[in-house]
Amino acid sequence: MKTDTVRQGGNVVTEKLDRKVALVTGGSRGIGAQVVRDLVDQGYLVFSVSRRPVGADDPLLRETGTSARFIVGDVTRKEDLDRVFEQIRETAGRLDVLVNNAGIMHGGGVETLSAEQWEETVAVNLNAPYRLIRRMLPLLKLSPGASIINMSSIGALAPGSSIAYSVSKAGLDMMTKYLAAELGSLGIRVNAVNPGLVDTKFHVHNHVLTEPEYEAFMEDAARGYPLGLGTERDVADLVLFLISDRARWITGSIHVIDGGRLVRR
Repeated sequence: MKTDTVRQGGNVVTEKLDRKVALVTGGSRGIGAQVVRDLVDQGYLVFSVSRRPVGADDPLLRETGTSARFIVGDVTRKEDLDRVFEQIRETAGRLDVLVNNAGIMHGGGVETLSAEQWEETVAVNLNAPYRLIRRMLPLLKLSPGASIINMSSIGALAPGSSIAYSVSKAGLDMMTKYLAAELGSLGIRVNAVNPGLVDTKFHVHNHVLTEPEYEAFMEDAARGYPLGLGTERDVADLVLFLISDRARWITGSIHVIDGGRLVRR
């Protein structure tokens, strides 16, 4: 059985890797952080790659302990993807779950969104998941029943406040379907999760709205959700179901989780 030796606080910790292994992008906050917490609770060894570092005093680090490895990296950079691949290969030798959660948004339509903002949005939201799946495929093939989750959006199904965001997520949905058909013979399942609005301050972190604007936006948006706005846990619960054995016959599906927003009359 493979073991992994790491140092934490000057102490040597040796882990038996008879548990499942997951990689979550954008796992330092928001929905991604909740997915990391829940995977750890289920016994996974979780690798997370994000631009935002998780400091020693971050509650997320205290909650996950040695079961989560937070790597600072950019999913659009080949060298960072190579570095993450090598860490997982050397530590675990396989990958059971990949959650493509990292995403960005620049607001605006064709008259206001710059070409640079369009390219950056597509690079993070669409190109990076494709490149990451390609890079991690050798490790996913070694898992008996690997699962890929692409974090999409209801913006893929109905235009929102950003042309680039909606188009990139719509492309991610189609990539999910294509890869499900292609990788099914390898026993790898691929599904998309399409959340509605969740209070993660996503628009603030991406400088689309200021804090006061965001609070007003959320209050107004809530009126369009028959079941009210969702939580990070709502979305994470769906992710955990889709990667579980209970969903072993589900692949190529686009799973809307939006409190009824898209069907509201």
